[in-house]
Amino acid sequence: MPNERYKDFLSFALQRSTENTHFYEIQAKLCHNTINRRFLYYLAAKSRELYVKTNLKSALHNYSDLKEYKQGELKQFNFPLFCLQTDQICSVAKKLIQKDIKLYNDLAIFEEDKQTRELLIFLSEIAKQMLRDVLETSKDFITSQHEHKEKEIVYNKLPNAKALCV
Repeated sequence: MPNERYKDFLSFALQRSTENTHFYEIQAKLCHNTINRRFLYYLAAKSRELYVKTNLKSALHNYSDLKEYKQGELKQFNFPLFCLQTDQICSVAKKLIQKDIKLYNDLAIFEEDKQTRELLIFLSEIAKQMLRDVLETSKDFITSQHEHKEKEIVYNKLPNAKALCV
């Protein structure tokens, strides 16, 4: 039977995923750039996927008494992403995911309970998978944004381009 530390780490990971999802969704709603908005919704979906995988881990043990964190208690965001370029958003997301991976790995090193250590390693592995997915997918979003800018530059160079659209 898992100990209290196991349950605390599981609760922490679930809350962290919830806050990440919520953060990315809010940023997407504020974003006017279509490509960035889609990327932010993608990040929210990946965070939600992380939550589901972690929640499945808790369902295996039929926990109903996991610690509840207050919204924002694990606050790690204090900056707007919606006004950044896609590559900058990717960079911030990458740093946040790497921070989680490092946290789970560091905790696993010092954890004495085998089951809790395995949970922390599991959390690290699913965060690593999320990082790989985000880095791979971000290339498409970044390419789309560069193509969009190039089209905009060409459009702006056309004589009377704006008059033609009226």
